[in-house]
Amino acid sequence: MSGLEPLAAMGFACSVLRLVEAGGKIFNIAQTAYQQGTIDRKTAKEYTSILFQLSNEMLSKSATAPAKPAHCEVELLKTAKTCRDVSRDLSEDLTYLDSLASKGELLAAVKLAAKVSWRQRRLKRLEQNLKDVESRMQKLILGRVL
Repeated sequence: MSGLEPLAAMGFACSVLRLVEAGGKIFNIAQTAYQQGTIDRKTAKEYTSILFQLSNEMLSKSATAPAKPAHCEVELLKTAKTCRDVSRDLSEDLTYLDSLASKGELLAAVKLAAKVSWRQRRLKRLEQNLKDVESRMQKLILGRVL
């Protein structure tokens, strides 16, 4: 049988959707931090570890991909790469916010972020990437089911 096994592909897709869900929660944490100047450090660390775990899981699964994958498998692998990149960037942002919170400098960072809005633009870009991934995954899954 060529390509990914159906069960492996479904597990892969589930990992992507779990990552999208965790990413959405991280966006909420980051937005709260930037708007209110507070961060729930325990939840932030929890979701950072979830992102790290899912990203590593997807990396190991994509390493076992066939040499000549089918079109839908190529889409799945591209989606996995996008998810890994987004999860890395989100983890960096949460680590940054957490380090500021531990130093008591989060409020100063929020004021600075208001002046320099590139971090917020970056978050919006990452959020849009995750929404695109989620949409792509839903279309792929529905296309296979129907």
